[in-house]
Amino acid sequence: MQCLKPEDDLQAAIRSARPGDVITLCQGTWKIQDTLLIDVDLQITGGFDGGTSEIDAGLNCQVFGIRKNVRVTMSNIAIQGGRNGNGAGIFNQGYLTLGDCNVNGNDAIQYGGGIYNEGSLRIVRGFVQKNTAYNEDFGYGGLGLFNDEGVITIEGASISNNKTFRTFNAGRGGGIYNYYGAVLLGPNSLVTGNELHGSGGGLYNEGGNNEIAASNIIVDNHPDNCAGNSTFDNCNG
Repeated sequence: MQCLKPEDDLQAAIRSARPGDVITLCQGTWKIQDTLLIDVDLQITGGFDGGTSEIDAGLNCQVFGIRKNVRVTMSNIAIQGGRNGNGAGIFNQGYLTLGDCNVNGNDAIQYGGGIYNEGSLRIVRGFVQKNTAYNEDFGYGGLGLFNDEGVITIEGASISNNKTFRTFNAGRGGGIYNYYGAVLLGPNSLVTGNELHGSGGGLYNEGGNNEIAASNIIVDNHPDNCAGNSTFDNCNG
């Protein structure tokens, strides 16, 4: 089996893919200047030869855009260095599964530093960490994850150290902001070390539903662990 090398054009490979294809990435870093748009059912697998496969936007653009009604699976990939108004790392409108991925170091102007979700998102193991979002003039939040009327399932993953230290405007949801959607924190997930000026350092809920398994750890978020208009079982404020 051959793998795509960092000097190869990843967007061209995505564009030419047929529904159900698998793109296998070698180890290395892909430096991108434009958003990688996916509008076909696809699987992208990294670390073929034992190393790390990184997709790095260098704070020039959003990293991935997943279109409506497509089914995408990504595994063993680092998604980093994205910058966009909403969804700097990933903007998902389809059905996206992330397995053992690291969504880190992305910067949104308003919502969803790591991931902005309008569809169905499943995160299995891996990390959403060290992302940020901030806006001085309007609301902001979901530094790690922003769920806009979608569904997010988290299974054994870490949502951690997503932070902003700016204090001009108050935000919501350092780790996760659930806006009229559904968030299921499955067993053995971790929400910790997230921080912003506002409320819901770990998880903020607005009009949505949350289910938090007892084996989760939601701790050491600032200014609080959970906030918003919901009752949170297994989360201490």
